[in-house]
Amino acid sequence: MAERVGQAAFVRQQRAILDRPESLETLRQIHVPTLVAVGDGDVLTPPEDSREIHHGITGSHFHLLTKCGHLPPVEQPSQTAQLLRDWLTDA
Repeated sequence: MAERVGQAAFVRQQRAILDRPESLETLRQIHVPTLVAVGDGDVLTPPEDSREIHHGITGSHFHLLTKCGHLPPVEQPSQTAQLLRDWLTDA
């Protein structure tokens, strides 16, 4: 993706991410069914960070996808699809 958008766009995106205001305090304002899912090998949004998001959203559900990094639909499509089917059925 970085190659496709080019170096300048990639740098702009990274700066935007780094410069954005902290939003963890706003999580408690979320009052809709929420699933927080993360790959066990995600180094961009590590499982510990995703657990923090999960704990900030009352009533959210957390799932750790196995043998997976930052892109579950690409890396573990069957596992991701089953997780979503199960969660949507229960939600």
